[in-house]
Amino acid sequence: SGAPDWKEQVAAAIASITPNSMDRDGRAKVAIASAGAIPHLVALLRATMSDSQRQAARALHNLTSKNTDNKNAVVEAGAIPRLLLLMKSGAPAVREQVVGVLRNLTGGGVKPENKAAVAEANAIPTLITVLKAVEPQVQMHIAVILYNLVNNSPERRAV
Repeated sequence: SGAPDWKEQVAAAIASITPNSMDRDGRAKVAIASAGAIPHLVALLRATMSDSQRQAARALHNLTSKNTDNKNAVVEAGAIPRLLLLMKSGAPAVREQVVGVLRNLTGGGVKPENKAAVAEANAIPTLITVLKAVEPQVQMHIAVILYNLVNNSPERRAV
């Protein structure tokens, strides 16, 4: 029909009210996560339509910004393998949002187990493989993710 799926519309609405510029105190992020939205957004990453994937990733990107509990919830909801698959085969607009989620999941304020989960999901070879095929802005975020994954890693400390 061409009309957006209602789940895509909900994801877009969540994405529009959760950027840090709108949700300065983080209350919307907490309320949306408390309402159980994160597992549904992770499930929407499996949608066949790239617009639905993009809106789900955009919402997750915003929800995981500066919110450790939401980062943990996204990892616990099993998002990492799907996020990496979308980095490999997603539409460019989807990749732009997915890379933000991965950056948040590997950045500051994350449990070491979350970084380890990203690394163990084969993130480093996957991200290196897609590096040549993505826009420069996405490449920059991938470089940060790779740094986040190796910084303070046991392998790095052993050198």
